[in-house]
Amino acid sequence: MRKVKYFDDERKVRFCTTCRKIHSITDDGFEYLDCMLYTNKRDGKKKSG
Repeated sequence: MRKVKYFDDERKVRFCTTCRKIHSITDDGFEYLDCMLYTNKRDGKKKSG
């Protein structure tokens, strides 16, 4: 049976040039999506209205 590789295994915590914060970033070419996920997680769920 294969060992499951978790999504967090590929992430490295470092300085982000897009949002100027330190958070986990993947090397898949979609660093801006990591910024969006970080800000959504930091701010919580979207507020309605």
